[in-house]
Amino acid sequence: RRQEAGIASELVKKGVKDVVVLEQNTLTSGTTWHAAGLLASLKGSKPVAAMSRYSQLQFRDFNNEAGQSQVGYYKTSSLGLARSDAMLQQLQAMALSAQWLGIDARWVTPEEIKALHPFLDVSVIKGGIWTPEDGIVNPGDVAQWMFKRA
Repeated sequence: RRQEAGIASELVKKGVKDVVVLEQNTLTSGTTWHAAGLLASLKGSKPVAAMSRYSQLQFRDFNNEAGQSQVGYYKTSSLGLARSDAMLQQLQAMALSAQWLGIDARWVTPEEIKALHPFLDVSVIKGGIWTPEDGIVNPGDVAQWMFKRA
């Protein structure tokens, strides 16, 4: 029910007073807890990339008075790896797309990958793409927090 929670939260932020969300059972008892919670930046279109970035910024600031995340937000970054020439070309195209989409995604060499992830064997890695702003959240906590905010 994360989508419904998000819509309800945004409607309240825009001044809508009477927002009702119907839930079949208790909040987050359905499929919400199955969600992975990955906040990936690199998406295929500007609108989807912008929505992803908006979510990252929102979830990053969902903290209590002590500064602790209320949604399990943790900035992890993401690292896509190429072990074949075909994947190398695909990731290089993604890096170019990231520039066009305004996403902080950087092409990295095997040496840079080793520096980012010292335990990774890079002997078969041809290159990669690193997105430092990616992170994770707890989807159930996100839904709960959004409903509280709404």
